[in-house]
Amino acid sequence: MARWFQGQVLPQFDCRHGRVGRSHGRDWGFSSVGEGVCGYQLLRYFVKSQGEIEAGVCDGISRFQQDFLGRGPRDIHAHLIGSLLVVRLQGALTPAERQLIAPRHEPVDGGGTGDDRPDMTNGHDHGNGRALLKQVRAHMVTTGRPRLESIVENAVGVKLVSVHHDISTVTGEEVLVFSLAEPPACRAKKKA
Repeated sequence: MARWFQGQVLPQFDCRHGRVGRSHGRDWGFSSVGEGVCGYQLLRYFVKSQGEIEAGVCDGISRFQQDFLGRGPRDIHAHLIGSLLVVRLQGALTPAERQLIAPRHEPVDGGGTGDDRPDMTNGHDHGNGRALLKQVRAHMVTTGRPRLESIVENAVGVKLVSVHHDISTVTGEEVLVFSLAEPPACRAKKKA
């Protein structure tokens, strides 16, 4: 009989030998719960640690960014705090996005005629470029929400309630905050 654990089929675990069942070098896809199966060892084998959850989220979000933007962030960290998951991406701006918000130092025209607004140089309105960048990134998160939900729910094993997003056009840092339905089950930290 197959047993499901947080939406995943468990491989067979043999408590007497302390190993997962294998057939010709491959993990079995089902778990037969019966003689020889030790609940504590089975639970320990399949419940992720907080670090494993955070690493899974980081990998998934990085792949998501690579698919949507063509590149991932320079650095990414996830922090699980109760039922809140905070993901911080550093170096998240693409070269084109950095160019869009970069200040220009030459005036629009040297004679002082025409558009003399202080924020308008080289034909670029920097305030508008920053607003446009934030708008595009917010739309990307909204459009990719089903995939983000899948990434987070698969890594954490808990239903996602809401997603919050912001990006700094000054530092290039991006923050995603995921609100979870409940704190996920995590394996206890090893005692030193």
